[in-house]
Amino acid sequence: MKKWRRRVHLFLSIVELKTKAISVVTYGTAVVYVLYTQGALPPLLFVLMTAAVLFVDMGTTAFNNYFDFRSGVDVPEYSRDEDKVLMWEDISSFTALHIAVVLFFCAVLLGLIITVLVGIPVAVAGAASMAVGY
Repeated sequence: MKKWRRRVHLFLSIVELKTKAISVVTYGTAVVYVLYTQGALPPLLFVLMTAAVLFVDMGTTAFNNYFDFRSGVDVPEYSRDEDKVLMWEDISSFTALHIAVVLFFCAVLLGLIITVLVGIPVAVAGAASMAVGY
């Protein structure tokens, strides 16, 4: 149980879950706009989009942590930020990279399902957001 709890802690640290508030507010604003303009949002589509948005956001943060660590931005000599898990914990930077790739892959799978339900323009917007995130 203790090992599982540590893994969850490390995962949440790598994706910096506590920083997702701004993404949730932005996404929530978009959902309210859709509800206002369209009158409804199918529950399945809402769940799929919410998960895809979170996967892209968490994957982006994991990529950021990986690249900051690998490029030498996050090193103890220059940073005292306790939230930099790759710098302070005994964890491989490739774990962050692996997490980022898996999260982006999951977002792509959900994006494909959303595209089937809604149409190609959603795929284009999703691909653009992933490219910007990366």
